Amino acid sequence: MSREVFDLVKFAENELGWAPKDGTPVWRWRAAYCVRLEDAMKRYGHTTEDIRAAIAYCKTTKTRVEGPGQLARHVGEALTRLADPDERELADDLGQQIQAAIDWESGHGEPDREYWITRLVRSVGPGRADTLTEWKEAGRG
Repeated sequence: MSREVFDLVKFAENELGWAPKDGTPVWRWRAAYCVRLEDAMKRYGHTTEDIRAAIAYCKTTKTRVEGPGQLARHVGEALTRLADPDERELADDLGQQIQAAIDWESGHGEPDREYWITRLVRSVGPGRADTLTEWKEAGRG
């Protein structure tokens, strides 16, 4: 296990909320995830920069990733998004629109306020745009 892989696992822990779930000691859990991540990187031919991009992509799109194998599968999407500035702007703009909708709901005592805040906060991946569209079509904002 290399120091770079260990740092990637800790980075994913912080950014994606990875944590042991079954009472496993953290040191053992991290060691297992380091081995799994290193194996996934070798299998798919990814670099540490690729994995960092995938972690940032998954955090930005709120994609739920349970482990290194799933993370490695998002590298292609992450690198495509990084290469396309228009795609990056769309993702940033969507995030800003959703935050504005959450702020609007928080500031108004409208019926179904909690319902919409929960939906907007929990929406992930491609469903985020759909949730925002539904919010607008419901006459909110």
